[in-house]
Amino acid sequence: MLKKIAFFVSSLNVGGVERAFVNLANSFVEGGHQVDFIVCQYIGDLRSELDPKINVVTFGDSRLRNSILPLYKFIKTSSVDCLITGPTYPNIVALFANFLAFNKIKVFVSQHSYQDIEMQNLGTVGKIAPLLIKYTYNFSHKVICVSDGVKTDMIMNYNVKPIKAVIVFNAVIDDSFFSRSKESITSLIPGKIFNKEYFIAVGRLSQVKNYPFMINAFAQLKKSVVEFDYNLVILGDGEEKENIQFLIKELNLEESIFLLGAFSNPLPIIKKAKLFVHTSLSEAMPLVYIEALALKLQIVTVKNSGANEILKNVKQKEIVDSHDQDQFVAAILHRLDKNFEDEELPDLSSFYSDIIRNSYLELM
Repeated sequence: MLKKIAFFVSSLNVGGVERAFVNLANSFVEGGHQVDFIVCQYIGDLRSELDPKINVVTFGDSRLRNSILPLYKFIKTSSVDCLITGPTYPNIVALFANFLAFNKIKVFVSQHSYQDIEMQNLGTVGKIAPLLIKYTYNFSHKVICVSDGVKTDMIMNYNVKPIKAVIVFNAVIDDSFFSRSKESITSLIPGKIFNKEYFIAVGRLSQVKNYPFMINAFAQLKKSVVEFDYNLVILGDGEEKENIQFLIKELNLEESIFLLGAFSNPLPIIKKAKLFVHTSLSEAMPLVYIEALALKLQIVTVKNSGANEILKNVKQKEIVDSHDQDQFVAAILHRLDKNFEDEELPDLSSFYSDIIRNSYLELM
């Protein structure tokens, strides 16, 4: 039976949640379903990634906190069967709006991260979020947890009823994934980067991503390994950009480390990299691990819950302690001596968009 489905996020800026939702929304349309994509502000590079058959609903320049009433009016007057939302604050707004509409539709709130580290630097807002989760999430139809660790976290620490919490992975790989990875990147990246092979890192420039650790490890490699001759490319934007730029300059690495910003389609840049490196202190279900593996990159990452869960049976990886820079450096050198095809390839079928789409349809 075909469904009418709506998605709700604050914008279409490049981010893991937004990218997963765009992939999933496109998959629903491909399956013949009707899709509305609701945004507070119709901004962001991911606008070009939405299927043209998707109906975009925008609240103008409304900020997220001012979106409860516009979303309530949409719910009250629309004929959609369900609303899929994320991350945390859009989830809470959607539940309040649906409550005002006397819980007219099924709301699927999706939890993509752990709250502890993510909320440490948000002050009062960070302190309020856990309370709001505890008092609102159980009013959803289901709490979609993107990993087993997130499900446990929601049940144990946020009072989500076990019957409400279900695990559904992020939609990462769709029909266009590999064709998009073959697009030309000569117009996207300064030519000097191609003078050497490079490592790739992807993620917003925030404290939780632990970029100083990565950059200092890269500096150690440049200083201590004579034959080391690689660049480091970082894709992402965020509030720590100036601090990261200052550190790169302080270490005299401006000609070796490049901050290229966020891309709606980072796949061609990822594909041509020699190695994928990741230093985030907190991850639940990072799309970038799956993208890197699908594009046959080996991974060196610091230990986090997402890495432990997603990569536990993957051969093409090294997981090291998040505070041990020497170990991280050694792991990179060890992986440079390996070849992806020499090891058993991981099964990534659980992350295909059509599989995820069917999981949602079963819940509906």
